[in-house]
Amino acid sequence: MRSSYAENRYDEILGALTRLYKPKRIAEIGLLDGFSLKAFADAAPDAEILGFDIFADHVGKHPDEAQLREQFKAYKNVRIAYGDFYKLQHYLEGSTFDFIHVDVSNHAGVYEHAFRHYLPLLNEGGLLLLEGGTAERDQVEWMSKYGMKPIRPFLRSSSRPEYFTFDPFPGLTVVRK
Repeated sequence: MRSSYAENRYDEILGALTRLYKPKRIAEIGLLDGFSLKAFADAAPDAEILGFDIFADHVGKHPDEAQLREQFKAYKNVRIAYGDFYKLQHYLEGSTFDFIHVDVSNHAGVYEHAFRHYLPLLNEGGLLLLEGGTAERDQVEWMSKYGMKPIRPFLRSSSRPEYFTFDPFPGLTVVRK
């Protein structure tokens, strides 16, 4: 299963956070092969879990939609749908979540959009989980190739909410509402 989280067992961190906080509603934005979606589904079988991706519309690595749906059909609490990160907040307005996980080729602009549009969709005490946040992750080839702003300087600005970034690469940044 392709995931930048796999090598350093971030599924264990996601599972531990899920078991500790016991979320009832989770939104996963950016699915690839379902690594983190599976971690949430296994740790919270009674939670409603909504997984969103733009599938083949993404120019980089993207999931095989049919394969992903087949993989998760046994999970009755998981729904997979098309959803563009930059537009999805409009569809989700009026909904609230306990966890929102964003893994969509993250860079500072993704974080800024998530803080502005997805943090308000969380219940009080809910977690916004974002891939990235380490110095090493800010140096990946495609970030400089496409002129993407690094995440760490964005996070360190004084106007951002409190956060914690798990190390090592790629990092997992956790923001609590």
